[in-house]
Amino acid sequence: MHPCCPTFPYHGRHNGIDFWFDPEFPSIREAIRDTVAGQGHARTILKQDEKRLVFLGGESSSVVKISLLPRWKDRFRAARFAPEECHCRLRIQQFGIPAPRLWGFFEQRRLGLTIRNGLVIDFLPGHRNLAFEECEHAIPILCALHKSGVNHPDFMCNNLLLDPGDNRCTLIDLERCSFVDPGDFRLVLMNLARYIEYGRHPFPHPLNQAMAEKTYAAIADPPVGYDLFHALLAKLCSRHLTTRERVGLILPGDIRTRLEAHSAR
Repeated sequence: MHPCCPTFPYHGRHNGIDFWFDPEFPSIREAIRDTVAGQGHARTILKQDEKRLVFLGGESSSVVKISLLPRWKDRFRAARFAPEECHCRLRIQQFGIPAPRLWGFFEQRRLGLTIRNGLVIDFLPGHRNLAFEECEHAIPILCALHKSGVNHPDFMCNNLLLDPGDNRCTLIDLERCSFVDPGDFRLVLMNLARYIEYGRHPFPHPLNQAMAEKTYAAIADPPVGYDLFHALLAKLCSRHLTTRERVGLILPGDIRTRLEAHSAR
């Protein structure tokens, strides 16, 4: 078993790549073939750049996500890529937050150094990216993250898949998630601000105002009143936070001070 996927048994080495799979996964052989072949056996390329390749397997019902690790510094910190996402996905699955099921993990090493690693993830046919105008369907996920203490640093409509059959959302792109105490109100503010930032309209737009109101109403026992919540969210939406700030849930000083002062009352 691999340290980052302790529940998955080892499934052998194929073309120099070591695999670990969930025993319940019905398409192990196909996933191994697709991973070894890479882009050459992809049915659909979902994402491709110098750092990662994400594709739908040729005949399997799974998505293969490969961290290519092109730079030496990426290889020395390989645990920040697929292993970190593997850990995040397993924890999120335990919380019951809707996300594509993790089926497998793989890595290729040379001279003791990881040269690439990746994941095999469930494919959700029929799902599509959430449109910004459908923002109310994102609220149950946002509330579930708050309740469980999960910070998704890129909470936006492009990372939410909608099932048109029941209008339920599934969360994707989990590689930089972090975990804090359940009910941490920073999660509501920062995840919602990120969603609004990557929408097509400024904060005062009616869609954003409606989402703020509905989100606040859906949160159990908010520590501040709605007026202060709205004011803090407006301030946060006027700023762009870095990846480090979003992953670390680092609020700007003035917003943090006001939230802490009122939460302590």
